[in-house]
Amino acid sequence: MKTRLIAAPAEASANLSARLFGTIQERIVNGRIPPGARLVERVLCEEFTVSRGIVRETLLRLSSCGLVDIAPDAGARVSALTDARILDAFLFREGVETIAAEQCAVRMNREEADQLQGIASRFAQEYAAFNSHRPNQLQQLDMSFHRAIIEGSRNELIQRAWDTSMLHFFRGVRTPPEEMAKDAQHTIVDDHTAIAAAIVAGSAEEAGLKMKQHLQHGRALFIQYTLRKVPLAGPLRSAPRKSRRAKPSPSSP
Repeated sequence: MKTRLIAAPAEASANLSARLFGTIQERIVNGRIPPGARLVERVLCEEFTVSRGIVRETLLRLSSCGLVDIAPDAGARVSALTDARILDAFLFREGVETIAAEQCAVRMNREEADQLQGIASRFAQEYAAFNSHRPNQLQQLDMSFHRAIIEGSRNELIQRAWDTSMLHFFRGVRTPPEEMAKDAQHTIVDDHTAIAAAIVAGSAEEAGLKMKQHLQHGRALFIQYTLRKVPLAGPLRSAPRKSRRAKPSPSSP
């Protein structure tokens, strides 16, 4: 089935490329095009009714985002999705969003900060709705909360880097809330509340600390549910790090 992207005969090729990029990117992130799948130029040209030049430009853009691998004489394939890459996305977010939260506390105006606090206040209600098998907006709410902080940082470099990292994050993180222990849900609700409160108070250091802790909680949750396949039985904690034992000095007994 062909998917026509052409809205008007005179539409610029740059717009066509951008729309094709968005369509294929969404399919990769949502899993409709699985890791390892070939992206054949001829097939894409026929499906989307675009030129080979536009398809090649799109594939290069997807490659620059890390979603597609292009090899000489082998064509383009959707990049592999590994646990290591997803964990790297968590670590990247931890660094970037910690800085964003700090800048938010200083740069957000009062109206924006109040809106952020309003978003945070809805998490408990949405979790209650989900646990009661009622319609909810948990995923959309979480995305809105974190995007508001990224945009509130007023840092264009952070915004661009965050958008790219989230492509890999959403490809791999598929932890259904119904699998999550109730105390883990409470921790996440408390995290969002604490982050928003620190930003409203204008406390950059506290906002950064709470954001860092929140993303460490998320990483621990991913490790428990996805890597180990074991539900969390207690409060969320960051993934433990191996400590290095100090070597005894030559004078030690």
